[in-house]
Amino acid sequence: MKKKGLLSIALAAVTLFGACGGGNGDTSSAQPPMEVYADDVEVWSAPATEKVMKDKLDLYENIKGAAEINVLSAKGEYEGEHLILTSEEKDVTGINLQSFDLTLDGDDTVKFPKENIEIFFEKYLDVKKIYDANGAPTGKYPDALIPMQAIVDCKENEMDGGTNQGLYVRFNVPVNQPAGTYKGNLQLSYAKHSKSIPVTLEVADLTVSQETHSRTHFISEWQYRLGELDSTQAMLDKYVEAGLDYRISPAGVVIEDSYDEEGIAYYVEKAAAWMRDPRCSHVSIPLQHTTQTRVIDGKSITANAVNAEGMEKVLDAFIAKSFEDNFDYIVKLGTHLVDEPQLNKALDRTKLTTTIYKETLEKVASELEQESTDNPTLQATLVESVRNIRAVITASYDEDYVGYIDTWCPTVDYYDTESQRANYAEQEEKWWYTCISPRAPFPTYHIEDTLLSARTMSWMQAEYDVVGNLFWATNVYANYDGSKYVNIEDFFEGDASRFSQVNGDGFLFYPGKQYGVDGPIGSLRLEAIRDGLEEYEILYELKNNYQAVSQATGMAFDAKNAIRNLTIDLYSGTRVATNSEKFDAARKALFGLARMSNSDGKLSVIEYADDGYGTITYKVFAADGYQLYNGNSLLTASETVTGGKIYTINNTLANDVNAIKLRLVKGDEEYVFEKNLGGKVVCHTADKFATAFSEENTTVTATLVDASTVASGESGQFVKLEAAGTLKPSQRFSMNSDIIKAVNANTKKVVFRIYCEGLPAEGLYFDFSVDMSKNSKYVEVARATLHNGMNVVTANTAAINFVRNGDILKGLFTVGDSTNKSSKKTIYLKDVTVYNK
Repeated sequence: MKKKGLLSIALAAVTLFGACGGGNGDTSSAQPPMEVYADDVEVWSAPATEKVMKDKLDLYENIKGAAEINVLSAKGEYEGEHLILTSEEKDVTGINLQSFDLTLDGDDTVKFPKENIEIFFEKYLDVKKIYDANGAPTGKYPDALIPMQAIVDCKENEMDGGTNQGLYVRFNVPVNQPAGTYKGNLQLSYAKHSKSIPVTLEVADLTVSQETHSRTHFISEWQYRLGELDSTQAMLDKYVEAGLDYRISPAGVVIEDSYDEEGIAYYVEKAAAWMRDPRCSHVSIPLQHTTQTRVIDGKSITANAVNAEGMEKVLDAFIAKSFEDNFDYIVKLGTHLVDEPQLNKALDRTKLTTTIYKETLEKVASELEQESTDNPTLQATLVESVRNIRAVITASYDEDYVGYIDTWCPTVDYYDTESQRANYAEQEEKWWYTCISPRAPFPTYHIEDTLLSARTMSWMQAEYDVVGNLFWATNVYANYDGSKYVNIEDFFEGDASRFSQVNGDGFLFYPGKQYGVDGPIGSLRLEAIRDGLEEYEILYELKNNYQAVSQATGMAFDAKNAIRNLTIDLYSGTRVATNSEKFDAARKALFGLARMSNSDGKLSVIEYADDGYGTITYKVFAADGYQLYNGNSLLTASETVTGGKIYTINNTLANDVNAIKLRLVKGDEEYVFEKNLGGKVVCHTADKFATAFSEENTTVTATLVDASTVASGESGQFVKLEAAGTLKPSQRFSMNSDIIKAVNANTKKVVFRIYCEGLPAEGLYFDFSVDMSKNSKYVEVARATLHNGMNVVTANTAAINFVRNGDILKGLFTVGDSTNKSSKKTIYLKDVTVYNK
């Protein structure tokens, strides 16, 4: 079929005919298409969390759904699903999908209007090389979402034989939409055929806040002009507005910063208009940098640093605007002050610019504090807000920068372990970022990565109290060749790599000009980001509800146990370890917990514990006047506290299927929290794998020893693993055991108990990876720091794509010591516990 969408065609079309032109669909010289029968096209559905590639027909049997749309949504959120057309042989033309009103089940007078059902045609980028080592194939990945009508108008509503074509159906559920199940149909047409697609939309009795409580710094000003052929402020405004539609706040809001009085006033007016929007949580302070010299810590430093006088003028203008409108604009201000100083070896510049920045904030705050105003309440608020304007610096914790950096913003992988997270525990507002790095299994926005990766990042933010997320550019409509940006020919079907060693970095939007859209076109990655941020809002409210219950009852607890109970099947540390089925179950469980928490029953999960041997314990609070059931069994309280009772539920995973189903009941009022806890758990003791180890390249001593010789209070046996070959910074122990080889798609996780003694204070680095039959590289499954005493290391295997990677051939332990590089590394492995799905 004729290829369309090249920039040269688009420019000519815009000039001569308007968007798409009149010639893109001209097939007068082409051969007439073969007749397409209804059976030639398979129609099926896929979860919104999946990417169905255009040129891969055999990868999706495990996610294929019927030719229908089934969506669960809260009020006030967007939610969608894919409808996929597959044609194994014949080209297909005339594709269209139309929406109609849905009707509330049981009351046909209540409608879900068709205007709130949006349909998009998926476009595919070419991934020519995989950089993330996640087992993903090369090929054509879906990303840009073109409005269906625009595709029809451009006569691009067609697909080649031997391909998939995705249509994305999105529901925009108003906050005032009555809860319940809505049903109806979409009408799919292609070639000469028409097919009715059943639709079920379940609107939960749960409302997502329309105010955004996370903070984002997503740059929108970069190269949008090259794609839109429009460099006006009005076009930038459209990009800012589109970002807010996806709950992402901008960095700057004007095309070019100007630091004269007129320029500052213009910036403040533009920023203030956005800041009054509850979706906007962050706007950058426009800062001017000049070469300056200052003696700091006895050293004269000359560097490019923030201009204090210009910064004062900007802050004073925002303060004046705040008084004028009786609105705290300052609280939404922030800045990305220094970019990657460790990578750029900019310690001195960081010291200089952060020192000037902090001094300037304090000067402005102190002067404001001493002023006489007609609004002392707002004045006090603004003083505090000025002192708290965050200067985000993209750096991981480093002692050399302590005292200068207050808001560390490392890449997401620096929050992976408890010891890493401890570096940022006292930080008043936590931030992180992604770009080229990290790579899978850490969350990314890369094209070959999963949409679950982008979506679960917001769940991680909620669990680890990370408020801010920085992403360097949303609209680089150019290719960076290492020294300069070069125009690209095809934005929608071209190469996914526009920056070295990465696919998809630097752009989340697409230019609308080519398809007659006045403003940017969104992407599947943006859908995943917004979906995650909506779930962040539910988690945010859950945390506030739990805090209120904790204070009212006098019990000291927070929502972390409840959240961990949900996310245990999604990620480990910040390593994504989930699939669409597991994510869907976790989201439904979140909805159940949120509704219980919002009710007068105030059910709260106080404790959630997994002993690592297959016993899972929940301890929950429920308010007086409510009964609590697990399934159909009425529970008896184990403790009475102010305002309610405590219930303890122990679940032993001894059956092929194990679940918890809490029902909070009062009269006709009922709330349900249901979670599949997994299948049977099997513990393999040391004697079962004592002969399964060898060291990569050299020799390992693996000795079966009695527990009494290892640690007091322990029973049974351990396998003592000790390197016997050349002393190295790290040892790699290969585990050729049937226990590991048997781990497959039905395995949920593997738990290792490892005892250590005589370790340095920082412990030993530990990594568990697996060698797989279809992957030339080891797949990393778990990383941890081993300390003296018993260590429990969990390897979440649910995220391994066994279809792509094949079977596990062996496991690999890597143990490293950064301080005593020439020592032998010795660990004691007690048992291996396998959790099944």
